[in-house]
Amino acid sequence: MWAGVAAAVLTMAAAAVPKVRAILAPILAFASGRRVRRVARLRHLEAAYALLNDQRTATLSIQLAGVSAQLESLAAARQADAERHERQRTEDRARHQSEIAELKDQLVEARAEIAALRRELAQYRGEDGRR
Repeated sequence: MWAGVAAAVLTMAAAAVPKVRAILAPILAFASGRRVRRVARLRHLEAAYALLNDQRTATLSIQLAGVSAQLESLAAARQADAERHERQRTEDRARHQSEIAELKDQLVEARAEIAALRRELAQYRGEDGRR
């Protein structure tokens, strides 16, 4: 309430007395200039913040692209390792199959030789018994 009365008195005094108007003009100019400077400072800070945000976004985008490239490289290396491992397993399996087949053939030959030797031994014993 007192503020309203004081404002009314000041308004009447400003309208009535040019000297008071001359005194209040610089104060009002300073107050409005301060508001303008504050708005300009806020605008400058917002522009700086936007620029910094853009730089951060660009930096993070570059970092993400690098991480993505590393992940793709690791995935490709892992895929190549898996393919090489599978090829090695296939080669080992084929080699083992070949070795098993060769060993089976040798076993058949050895059994045939043992059977032949047993027949010879039986014949030898049979001839030895007749004498």
